[in-house]
Amino acid sequence: ADTTGSPNPAGSVTYNYYPSLDPASVGPTQWGISPHTDYGSFSLLSQDALGGLEVRDPAGTWIDMPPIEGAFVVNIADLFSRWTNGLYRSSLHRASNFNTSGRARISLPLFFNPHFDTLIECVPTCHGPGNSPKYEPVQAGPYVRMLVEQSNRSGRPGIMKQTVEERLKPM
Repeated sequence: ADTTGSPNPAGSVTYNYYPSLDPASVGPTQWGISPHTDYGSFSLLSQDALGGLEVRDPAGTWIDMPPIEGAFVVNIADLFSRWTNGLYRSSLHRASNFNTSGRARISLPLFFNPHFDTLIECVPTCHGPGNSPKYEPVQAGPYVRMLVEQSNRSGRPGIMKQTVEERLKPM
């Protein structure tokens, strides 16, 4: 998150390395990255040819997202979901590298975040009579920081309880 005082939004790239895992040697709840949502506005992901990204649908089924050459995956993140009152929901997803080829998997997500001090509240076109704002306004930086600190303490990606509950409800 941007703490420089710049009026510009922030972005970051993460280099993710996943060693090859034999599916027979790991438990059913082991992944390269545990199920999570991205925290900021949205992310772009370039996958290698091995794939390994899965997204959970509202019914609770994990759907494989095979890589498409020359394409990027766009993940809606938590703050964008809050801005749109849940019209666009952050994607609950996980990643792994279950293959017996011995090849490591590489992914390069680019995360986009609003400026640290941006107040995130439902935009006027996403609420009205019979559709009140679902989320309390939050400041972008402290919200993202809280989830990062939760992740650092637990060793797993941070995720809001409300986000999990919403992702398990049918749309």
